[in-house]
Amino acid sequence: MLKNFFFHKIGYLGGHETTVKLGDINQGSVTVKSRIKSIKPKAFIYLKKFIESESLDDIKKYIELQYGFTSLLIKTIPKSLHTKKTKTTETKLFNKKASNYIKVLKSLKEHGYNPDKFKSGHIKMTNKNVLCDGNHRFQLLCAMHGSDYQIKVWKVGILTRCIIGLVFLFAWTWVVAVMLLMMCTHTLWFFVQIPIRILAWFWKITLGRIF
Repeated sequence: MLKNFFFHKIGYLGGHETTVKLGDINQGSVTVKSRIKSIKPKAFIYLKKFIESESLDDIKKYIELQYGFTSLLIKTIPKSLHTKKTKTTETKLFNKKASNYIKVLKSLKEHGYNPDKFKSGHIKMTNKNVLCDGNHRFQLLCAMHGSDYQIKVWKVGILTRCIIGLVFLFAWTWVVAVMLLMMCTHTLWFFVQIPIRILAWFWKITLGRIF
């Protein structure tokens, strides 16, 4: 509910609708500016296959090649501290991410990209065309239609950009703090589980949707 409020309500404050090509949407990276160019060629092959097959195996392979399956919760835990429970959590997150792609693809095939029909609304980006919500739809639309395909997006207002900036600062401050603490001693892991889970939750409802 909070995730929906953040992106689907606050995300519309002070912003405006505009039309852009998928290839003009950026990711804010210094090395690779265009979002579509950040999709690895080998991974893109499986994403294209997934469009036709709707196969869980194809989208899992795409996620594996594109991200190496990145989970903030897992990444903040040194490998020496990984447990059976940690790996189970990683598997659940991986499967959930793959299932989300399948749901979004079926929706796009049935209804098309229709911001007015669903609560998720528009794909959202900043005033510099940096994607900040709608990553799944963006990637699938790129695979379905290519970089010249035009869609209606919502450029978020200054309030949303400020909130995203603050959350980003908070998130990475926690990451650094947690990793430093966990490097000190194994026993500290018990005391940092709660802030890590809070951090992972914040990431999921905000910037985690970008990656």
